[in-house]
Amino acid sequence: MIPAGRTAVDVAGLAEVYELSIHQLKRLKPWEHPKHPPTLTTGTPSRGHPRLWDLDQVRAHAAGQPIPPVPSTEDAADLLDVTEAAALLGISAGTWHAYAKQEREAAPDAERTMLVPPADAVVCGTEFWLRSTVLDHRQRRQERASAPRGGRPPGSTDAIPKGQVAGRISALLAEAEAEGETLSVAEVQRRTGTAYTTALKHVRDYRAQHPPA
Repeated sequence: MIPAGRTAVDVAGLAEVYELSIHQLKRLKPWEHPKHPPTLTTGTPSRGHPRLWDLDQVRAHAAGQPIPPVPSTEDAADLLDVTEAAALLGISAGTWHAYAKQEREAAPDAERTMLVPPADAVVCGTEFWLRSTVLDHRQRRQERASAPRGGRPPGSTDAIPKGQVAGRISALLAEAEAEGETLSVAEVQRRTGTAYTTALKHVRDYRAQHPPA
């Protein structure tokens, strides 16, 4: 997990902090030193699942300074890897991957609740999901399962006229950013009453046009 507001680095980022080549870094393996900051990730490193460290902690260690702690409490803006996201959804990582494959191969359907949500971020080549995205997705699936005839979840707003959707979502995201808030796609869908795929398209368009500073 990458805690909210923190920056993660992989081996390449570690090498940059320690001013070493990647070859030198891998030979020295500073992460094996007992006082080196622990990884943010769990499990065995593999393709698509590299070791990640907290940048502030690594910089402090390299400078010989006290290592600042990472937040220990859960936050809606925490970034979860696939194993953590799957556990929060109550399925295995293997099931998540299988569902994601089905989604990639499925025909677009605005009325269907996706099996798993698309990633919110890619960090060092690895996909991550906001904790809020996974929790919202879990709640939406539970509501859809219990709703008569698969209706929209309780609390959905009236539909926005099609021609106003892009502008409404852009304004919503801009307002949230001004207040220091990062909205998940699921939250944008909830606030606007649009289909998930519609919200996803416009959120991606907005963030492509307004990358973080």
